[in-house]
Amino acid sequence: MNPRSVPFRPNYTIHPGETLAETMEALGMSPEDLAQRGGIPLAHIHDLLAKRASITPVVATALELVLQVPANFWMTSQRNYDAAKGCASGSY
Repeated sequence: MNPRSVPFRPNYTIHPGETLAETMEALGMSPEDLAQRGGIPLAHIHDLLAKRASITPVVATALELVLQVPANFWMTSQRNYDAAKGCASGSY
């Protein structure tokens, strides 16, 4: 079988908050910095990092502007996580 014909389907999922934390660390950005620059409530940033909240279109757009990571990436990450966990998106 050709390895290129086998689709990648991991048996795990990562909350987008983990990716957010890694991105912030790589940029040397604190939650307070992100909240101030993105206009996102600091409590919501902490909830995302603690995997207690979801990334919404509003938050994804703010993250794109501040972190230069496309909003579509954040929304796809959240959608994939929600689908794997069988849950709906949170609010903000």
